Amino acid sequence: MTLTELPLKISNKQTVDLAKPLPETDNLLIDDSGPPLEFIKSQQLGSDLPDDAWSTLQKELGLKCRFYYRLERFDGNKPLCGEAGLGRLLDSPEGIVLERTFPFTFADENGSTSNINVPQTVLCDNWNTSSKILISSMFPERYQEVTIDPHVIVYTDVNSPFNPLYVKENSLIGRIKGSIRNISFTELFKKVTQLSLTQLVLTAPKKPKEVEGSIVYDSKTKSLKFFDGEVWKRLVDEDT
Repeated sequence: MTLTELPLKISNKQTVDLAKPLPETDNLLIDDSGPPLEFIKSQQLGSDLPDDAWSTLQKELGLKCRFYYRLERFDGNKPLCGEAGLGRLLDSPEGIVLERTFPFTFADENGSTSNINVPQTVLCDNWNTSSKILISSMFPERYQEVTIDPHVIVYTDVNSPFNPLYVKENSLIGRIKGSIRNISFTELFKKVTQLSLTQLVLTAPKKPKEVEGSIVYDSKTKSLKFFDGEVWKRLVDEDT
């Protein structure tokens, strides 16, 4: 599956992982040497959430989708810088890695942000034994962040003015039972055939195809006929 075929997904849970640089690449290797939730608690981040509200990127998102990520670099207990972007998980010989496909924001230790187009090295410069990178999935907060993916459109609801919706291959966008989502052509056809008809006009060809279950109107006898698989039979009115 190519990158452009990967759907965009928003995690249902808050995710957290620790990572470290993968030499000679812009990817980050997921560090599974210790529980990331303990680091979160030591930094007093998300302390108001119960343990079962947390998950990992691999459990929530897997290897078959793209997602919005947030990175935070720590040296010891000191936050140094951060990054936000659109990426995906890959399975490599070294382990599971985060591919920083489309980073779009970099933040320095003072909180000042700037736009970036490609992964930058500042996040991993001067790496030492106390360095850690905290990875979490995020919900986009700006229109520009949503539209960085060419297969995503933006819609608004009561929760957010910038909701991303990935447009699947061979689908339409519609509102069903209050939610805006993809509708496949198969699903659309099923819903169309479920519509109530107030009038059904049957116009039969001179020689209708003999398909079992077919119903035609016979203008000579002024009656409906159906084909039972062997012969055409007349649908008799109850009053006759």
